[in-house]
Amino acid sequence: MLWLPTDEGRLQSYKYRLADANRDLRRATEIERNRIEKEIEELNDEIRRLERILQNPENAAAQSQKSIKARIESERQAISQIEVPGHAKFVNPPPLSAPSFFQDRVMETGIISDFLKNDSRRMITLIGRGGIGKTGMVCRLLKSLETGLLPDDHGKFPIRGIIYLSGITPHKIGFANIFGDLCKLLPPKTASRYDQIYKDEQPVRLKMFSLMEEFQDKTVIILLDNLEDLINPETFFLTQEDLREALKAVLEAPHHKVKIIITTRIPPMDILRIHPERLQTLQLDGDLGSPYAENILRELDADGTCGLKYAPEPVLNKIREYTRGFPRALEHVYGSLASDPSTTLDELLLKIQDAPDQNIVEVMVGETFNRLDKNAQMVIEALAIYGRPVPPVAVDFLLQPYIRTTDSLPILKRLVNIHFVRREKDRYSLHPADRGYVLSLVPKESKVASGGGQAIFSQQELHRRAADYFCEIRRPREEWKTLADIEPQLSEFELRCTANDYQTALLLVNDIDEDYLIKWGHCGMVIDMRKKLIGKIGDPDMECHNKAYLGSAYIRVGNSRNVLKYCNEALEYCSNALKKSKNCKMSIDIERISALKAHSLSQLAITYRRRLGQISQVDSDY
Repeated sequence: MLWLPTDEGRLQSYKYRLADANRDLRRATEIERNRIEKEIEELNDEIRRLERILQNPENAAAQSQKSIKARIESERQAISQIEVPGHAKFVNPPPLSAPSFFQDRVMETGIISDFLKNDSRRMITLIGRGGIGKTGMVCRLLKSLETGLLPDDHGKFPIRGIIYLSGITPHKIGFANIFGDLCKLLPPKTASRYDQIYKDEQPVRLKMFSLMEEFQDKTVIILLDNLEDLINPETFFLTQEDLREALKAVLEAPHHKVKIIITTRIPPMDILRIHPERLQTLQLDGDLGSPYAENILRELDADGTCGLKYAPEPVLNKIREYTRGFPRALEHVYGSLASDPSTTLDELLLKIQDAPDQNIVEVMVGETFNRLDKNAQMVIEALAIYGRPVPPVAVDFLLQPYIRTTDSLPILKRLVNIHFVRREKDRYSLHPADRGYVLSLVPKESKVASGGGQAIFSQQELHRRAADYFCEIRRPREEWKTLADIEPQLSEFELRCTANDYQTALLLVNDIDEDYLIKWGHCGMVIDMRKKLIGKIGDPDMECHNKAYLGSAYIRVGNSRNVLKYCNEALEYCSNALKKSKNCKMSIDIERISALKAHSLSQLAITYRRRLGQISQVDSDY
């Protein structure tokens, strides 16, 4: 059993499978031949690769390491995103290309079309479980709108632009991207003016109110896809303060034509309570009925190698019934059959017939996953760890301690072909509905085998190594000019927190906040990052440092109350530390914290006096 996962063991198992496939080919029907011949070709390729490795294992491992280093260097050079010129119409690629086999959702598409035409509505939230087809439906509608037409004969609808943001793409959901991408729809001179407004120290609300004045003619649509990653599952509130303020401003601002479409599994209750007359909610619970589910199955099996294209109608009806017609579950029916030629439809149906409604997608993910070889499973687990689109070199870097000679690209291509993995240019990722199940298969904590040795394959170790990958692809400091240039640090920060490596995460924030993020106007981003670290760093001095600079960030957005809160906590720690030891050397500037506190007190006094009518604007400025 220990020998089987080694290169020698995998080579022997591939040879066994090749012998089985050749035997099956001799007695295969015409429909089965294409499927078996494709499997034989893949097995021969893998056998040749493993034989080359085993001829000189050390050289193969060294070549693999050299290849990873070279590709990391190439990735470092390609970090800066291509800037969209001013006056562009479509900003960022969509999170999903609507599949050619898309079916039905005519009623839901009509509801979204009516929402876009209604000037009194500004935001629609599509809520439904993972795998039900929310993103695919919206991306199909927006793709049609790029030509000025609504789908399904809903008529012409000219637009000014579309902005695509998603929790699972490099173009993340956040105030910075919403504001910056809206500016890309403006003429260059106007955009430059708003770039300065963004950097000014004023509340998010005022910045958004000002920007909304530029969008009063044609409709602009912003897609916020997979928003659930930014919603607290306990409170149902957004976790980013500046994002919440930006969305509230879109709802509260005077007349404009910016429309927001949200897809999520969790409703953002703090937003849905604001101006309900300007909001709309669409609950997606219904499955795909007949003949739509059956059509998808036939389209997936375009060459008929999996037995779906020519399957009898009663068999396809049974598949639709067992999968509840969920598009993602239907894709995994095809994936299960395509990944293992020995699996029959009858066998698959027997396994899923009693699956509960709420877990059918997870059950189908498991059926496909369990039919894959160990290397393919580890590649999928690596994508689940990253939780964002990454190139093949990121997967190879992550798995190198466990598979010394891994080459994930051929595996990723195969997984794309069976619809388990998504590809956008040279980036690969998992469907959000699949990621949770895959992560549940990986042990959470790092444990070392008895007698010491290498840490086992665990989420904690893998998240740390994934963070190390983003550390490796950082650009030189002198090239940090925009948010895109420090995207690796932002991804690394998230992974450090997930791995409970909060001290390293704090050092990372310290490196990019004052001279970069705050200087560029991303104060809300710094606040969210530092708040995530409170009470988790473990070192009292570092905790104090974090709170002090959190107060410094709050003063940039005019929140004097929170400045006082965190400055008081930092000063209290300093005072207690100095009482214990007069020679104590603090790592933070006590005078700076005191100055921040004094400034905040004066701002609060001005605010209260203005409310009482005892101070004029001139006095306030003075």
